[in-house]
Amino acid sequence: MVNKNYIRGRTIEYKCIKELGNQGFVCIRTAGSHSPVDVIAIRYDRILLIQCKRQKKDIDINYGYEVQELVDIQIDNPFVEKWLWVWIDRKGWKKSVL
Repeated sequence: MVNKNYIRGRTIEYKCIKELGNQGFVCIRTAGSHSPVDVIAIRYDRILLIQCKRQKKDIDINYGYEVQELVDIQIDNPFVEKWLWVWIDRKGWKKSVL
């Protein structure tokens, strides 16, 4: 039986990929890797490393561990950006650059 939380998380990753694809990015979903990056988006002018989360309500939740793992990735390139995208049910994306 498939985990309902996995399906919800996967769904928002596909929403992220669709939005970025509409902006001209080529996207890679790191499915099942348990890495700090859920989506890698590449375009001629920038590369985005994105951690996707989903919430039912628009409240402040500290995603400390997941965010810290992403922040700790050492990349010395001005074209690479690290982002946290939180999908809030019935409201849409809340995006934060890290």
